[in-house]
Amino acid sequence: MSSGVSDSQIDEWYAAGLAAGAAGGKLLGAGKATQPIAQALEAVLGDRISDGLVILKRGEPSRLHHVRVREAAHPIPDSDSYRGAQEMVKLARQAGERDIVFA
Repeated sequence: MSSGVSDSQIDEWYAAGLAAGAAGGKLLGAGKATQPIAQALEAVLGDRISDGLVILKRGEPSRLHHVRVREAAHPIPDSDSYRGAQEMVKLARQAGERDIVFA
């Protein structure tokens, strides 16, 4: 974790967001750098991630614990890519104006 952000700061911001009506943090991602970015966010945010979805290249081992993982073809999209994108749009639309969405 960055030395400029502490667990207590994140807890304070998270509590303030919940008090303001947020449902939590959501994580959305697709592409080559998705897994390492999602892992870094999971390391910092942990259980504060209320929902999430990432689309990984078919066969890529997942090392994520707080978000759902869908596999799809790469580099040519397939029907799983399409279904994953539809699911991601649905999740993004569920986010409220006070939710934090990392995409």
